[in-house]
Amino acid sequence: MSSESKPSKSALICPESTIESANRRQFIRKAALTAAAVGVGSTVVSNAVMKRSAIPESSASDGCPVIIGECNFAEQATGITVCTGGTTSCYAWKVFNKAKCGSGIFACGLRTGVFAQTTAAACCLPAVKGYAKGGCSHSIGVCGQSNSPNGIGVRGFNVGGGVALEGLAGNAKSIPIVATGDKCQSVNLQNWQVGSTIKSVVNKNGFFGINNSSPDSPLTVNSSPCSAHLDCYVVGAAIHGISTGIDVAIWGDACSPSGIGVQGYAKSKCGCGIGVAGRAAACEGVGVYGFATASKGATRGVWGASVSPGGIGVLGQAYVSGGVGVQGFSCSPCGVPIVALGGFCQRNNLQEWQILVCEGKPGEVKSVVNKNGFFGINNSSPSKPLTVCGAVEFSQTSACGTLIASNAGSGKAISASSSSCTSPAICGTNTHYIGIQGRGGTYGVYGSGLFGVYGTSFAQCAYGVQGVAGAPCTVPLIAIGALKQNYNITEFAKMVCCSGTKKTDVLSVVNKCGWLGLGATSAPTTLHVGGSVSAKVANTGSSNYCMGASDYAVFACSPVTVALPKAGTAKGMMVFVKNTSSGSVTVTVAKCSGDCIEGNTAPKTLTKQWDGLHLISNGTHRWVVLGSSIGDAFVS
Repeated sequence: MSSESKPSKSALICPESTIESANRRQFIRKAALTAAAVGVGSTVVSNAVMKRSAIPESSASDGCPVIIGECNFAEQATGITVCTGGTTSCYAWKVFNKAKCGSGIFACGLRTGVFAQTTAAACCLPAVKGYAKGGCSHSIGVCGQSNSPNGIGVRGFNVGGGVALEGLAGNAKSIPIVATGDKCQSVNLQNWQVGSTIKSVVNKNGFFGINNSSPDSPLTVNSSPCSAHLDCYVVGAAIHGISTGIDVAIWGDACSPSGIGVQGYAKSKCGCGIGVAGRAAACEGVGVYGFATASKGATRGVWGASVSPGGIGVLGQAYVSGGVGVQGFSCSPCGVPIVALGGFCQRNNLQEWQILVCEGKPGEVKSVVNKNGFFGINNSSPSKPLTVCGAVEFSQTSACGTLIASNAGSGKAISASSSSCTSPAICGTNTHYIGIQGRGGTYGVYGSGLFGVYGTSFAQCAYGVQGVAGAPCTVPLIAIGALKQNYNITEFAKMVCCSGTKKTDVLSVVNKCGWLGLGATSAPTTLHVGGSVSAKVANTGSSNYCMGASDYAVFACSPVTVALPKAGTAKGMMVFVKNTSSGSVTVTVAKCSGDCIEGNTAPKTLTKQWDGLHLISNGTHRWVVLGSSIGDAFVS
C-alpha cells in the first residue's frame, strides 16, 4: 500500500460527511465494532451519535489504517492505545468469537505472531494468559503450533535467571506438564539440551536416557565417575529393587576386565550405614545379583566397601529359621564359592564368627581365622594351625575314620590338652568301628618318640589312653604292628627321672610275635614271667563249691563237693583241689555233665587231710590228672 492511497486518520475515525448520510447505520455498526475491539464501553457508541474523541487512535506506524472485519497488513509494528485510568482491572483489547471452531485473535508475523509484555512491577503477572473457560474435557488455555521442520510450538525464554517454562497445577488432580506424542510417534517424547547438544531424553517408548540420547532400557545412565548418585536422608533406601517373580530386582554388569557390577559404599563414619541392600519378595527372587561377564581380569559381581571403623562392606541377614545371610555359590567345579582376601600387610583376622550380644555394639568373637590362616575354634587368638578351646567331638557313619592328621616334619600331627580332671583331651567314640585310630609313616596320633598313641593323665585314678567297647563283639583297644614288624607291638612302661633327664622303664611287653613278657623287657617264650606268679584261690567253707573259668585252686575244709568247670572252657586250663580239713573228712571232686576224669564218669574223692588233685583240660570233655597227693606225700 502506497502513502498516496492511505486515508487520513480523521476520515477513518469519524468522517463528518457520513454521519447524516444514507450509510449512517452501516458506519455506526463499524464504529461499534472498533470500539468493542479496543475496549471502549458501549456508552460511548449509541444509536444516535458517536463522538470523535471517544474512538482511540488505531493505526499502523507506517500510516496504514486498522480496518475492523478485514485482514490487516503492516510493514511496521501496529499500535493501539487505550487510556483506562484508575486501578480497575480491565482488558486493553478484548476479542470474543462465538464460532465453535474460530479463534479470538489470529496473529501472523514474519518473526513473531504475538508479542506480549507486562511492565507492572508486581509479581506473578503474566505477559500472556490463556484461559480456556469452556467446560469441555479438552479445552486449551494456550496452544502453540509450528509447521516448520525445526520449529517450536511454545517457547519459554528467561533472561533474568528465573524459570523459562513452568507448568503449574491449580488443582490437586491436575498434571503440571504432559508431553503427548503422536499415536505413531517416531522420535523422543522429550529432550533436555544444552544448545543443540542432547544431554538426556525420554524416548518414544518412555525410556529415560540420563546423559544418554538413545536409551535401550527403561533407565539408561551414562556418566563418569558415577553413573547415578541417589541420596536418602530419611528412614528408607536410596535404591529399592523388588523382584516379585524369578527376575532380578537389581542387576549389575561389569563388562570391562576390572569393572564392578554393583558397588555399595557406606560412607558415614558412624551409625549403621549399608553399602548395598537388596530385597526380593519372590520365593526364588534375588535381592542383589552381581554378574561380572568379563572372561579375564579381576571382575567383581558385587563389591561392598565401607570406610567407617565398624562399617560393613556387604551385609547379609536371615530373618527366619533356615535362612542364609550370605551364600557363596560356584557354578563351575573349578570355582571358589567364598574367598576371604586380606591386604598385602594383613594385621587383623581374615575371618571371624561372632555372636551379637547387644544391639549397636560389636559382636562377641567365638572363632576366627587369623592373618596366618590359623583356625581358632572357640578361641580368638590361635597360636597353632588349629587351636581348640573345649571338647572336640567327631562322628562318621563310614569306616574311613573321622579325623585324619599327618605331619611330614618332626612335630606333632595332633596335640591336645585338657585342664579338667574329668574331661579327656581327646575322646573318640564310634558305635561300630574305631573310636581313635592312629596311622602314619612313623607314629599314628602323637608323632613324637616311639609311640603310636601317647596319652597322659595328671589326675589320680584317671586314664592316659582308654579304649571302651560299645558292643559285646567289639574290641576296646587294638595295637596293630606293621606287615614285617621288627619291634614290640605293645610296651607297658613308667616314666622315671634320672639326672634331670626323663626316660621310661619298660615293665612288660608284647613282642612282635605276640608273646607276653610280664615284668620283663622281652618275651623269649610265649609267656615269660620276670618274677613270681600267683593264682586265684577259693575257700569253700561248709558249702559246696562250683568252680568258674577264673578259678585255679579250691581249698575245702569240710565234707563238701567241689564241681569242676566244663572241660571245654579252655584247652590246657589247669585246676587244683585240696582237702584242708583237720579230721577224717571226705571232699568229693565232681565233673560236669558230659565230662569225664581220665575216662571215668565217677567223681574222685579226697579222704584225708592234705589230699590233693591237679587236673588239666583237653579242651573238649576230658580232665586229665597231672598229679595227686596223699596226705603230705606227693604222688605223680
